[in-house]
Amino acid sequence: MRRGAAVAALAVIGVLTGCGQKNHGGDGGSSGGSVSPSASASPSAGAVALPTSCTDVLTLDDLDKATGHVIAGQSAYIKGQSEPKIHRTGRITCRYGIHKVGHTVYIPVEVGISAYSDVGSASDRVQYTIDQQRSAGASPSEVSLGGTKATVLVSAGSALLVFAKDAETVAISVTKEVATGDAAKTILVKLGTAVLSH
Repeated sequence: MRRGAAVAALAVIGVLTGCGQKNHGGDGGSSGGSVSPSASASPSAGAVALPTSCTDVLTLDDLDKATGHVIAGQSAYIKGQSEPKIHRTGRITCRYGIHKVGHTVYIPVEVGISAYSDVGSASDRVQYTIDQQRSAGASPSEVSLGGTKATVLVSAGSALLVFAKDAETVAISVTKEVATGDAAKTILVKLGTAVLSH
């Protein structure tokens, strides 16, 4: 299976948004985006500049080092939309290791980065996501990514890392296909640290 190829076929778009990955809500899922390998995420005046490709978020080497094995499959860059009601000015989502088994599409690793109009709105959105995941039964734990505080939320089928950095939020999820429990937590901390380094 090819690694790093962008998913652009229209036939795949509907499947990617509906299968294989639990929607974490808040800043953990990626609703309403379009898959585009060359989409520009150029911000409006005064807005935070979001990454314009998935290699600007995580490289394949980053993924391999964090997980301890090769994440085979395709990658997809999805440009989201602003949401004025929550002061979100932009969003991008990168999906890694996309592969299909039968009629189901699996997305082992997903990173969503959102920009907000102010630091408070970004922080509020992270807390909203944490509360939502806890209500759904996920177990939270605080972690540190260097000097950045983050929260890992582990559930039966996946694990999610969320944090705010200035007026941006980052949500990274891995499925049980990658790891579960403490192993998933360790991998998420490595992925989060890699994202912050880019």
